[in-house]
Amino acid sequence: MAPKYTPITVILHFTGQKPKEEIQEIYSDFYIQNIRDRLVDSNLSDNERKMVIDRLIQHHSQPVEET
Repeated sequence: MAPKYTPITVILHFTGQKPKEEIQEIYSDFYIQNIRDRLVDSNLSDNERKMVIDRLIQHHSQPVEET
């Protein structure tokens, strides 16, 4: 069984010096690296890893309702 991970918490302190797009890119890079590390450390087969990636793509391709 794969090791259990605790949910990650990311706290960004926005100082207003960086554009929103740059902050989003920094967060996205962090998120992708975290997912990559978890998949590498898991004992999932290649097919199972592909299923995880496909599910993430499907989830993140859905439009997000902003409030």
